This record gives sequence, C-alpha cells and structure tokens, in this order.
Amino acid sequence: MSRKLIFASGLLVCFSANLEPDLQSKISTDKSDIRFHLAKHIRELTRLSPLRVIERSMMQYDVPDSVATDLFQAYAAFLGVLDNKVKRDALENLRSQDSRTNSFKEIREISDVFQRSLDHIFFDNSLVAPLTKKYGVF
Repeated sequence: MSRKLIFASGLLVCFSANLEPDLQSKISTDKSDIRFHLAKHIRELTRLSPLRVIERSMMQYDVPDSVATDLFQAYAAFLGVLDNKVKRDALENLRSQDSRTNSFKEIREISDVFQRSLDHIFFDNSLVAPLTKKYGVF
C-alpha cells in the first residue's frame, strides 16, 4: 500500500500541472518562463508527503468526503497492522497455503478499500480520469 500511495501521489503531482488554474495562467501568459513555473510547482508539491499530496488533490478535485475518509482510514489501518508486532510477524511468516488466515484477510480487506478509493480518484473523477486515460495507462 505504501508503494501505491507513493505512485498515486506522484501521478497526481504530474497531473496537477495540467489541472491547476493558477499554474496554467502563468504558463499561458509568461511563455518565457514555462520551465521555471513548472519546476517551481513540482518542487513545492514534492516537498509535501505523499499523504498530503493525496489530501490536497482530493480537496482540489472535488473527491467526495466518503472516498477520502475510506482512503485515509484504510491507510491508517494498514499502518496499525504494521505497528502490531504479532500481526506483522504473522504476515512476514505467512505461507501461500495459509493465506486465508485472519491476519491476511484483514490486510486484503484494508487493501480493497484503499484500492477502491484510488480507483475513484483516478478513474471516476471527471478531472483526473481523462489524464489517467491519456498519460497513466499505456
């Protein structure tokens, strides 16, 4: 889930160059400094944590509160499992034939909620979905 979070936040940083009205107005009016404005914009966003990038994007791109809540609660639950030594050890030692255990089911359920939230952001959001189709899917 951490890798997905980092990847998703990176895509949102890239997409933001197309979606941010302030940046677009600077680029369209000051053609001599396009690279400067883009670099400054990307630098500002990459100083944020991946969770902050996701949070910022959800607020700017009108992602429903329920989706945001699901995503952040799922990630917090994932971190809670990682912070629990017994559960973490059980997952580290999990064998494929034992993958139906309670610990594994818990992680799968958490991951499913997290994935549904990302799907909503990248495939259902009217602002982000066209960019996902154009640039995020090969």
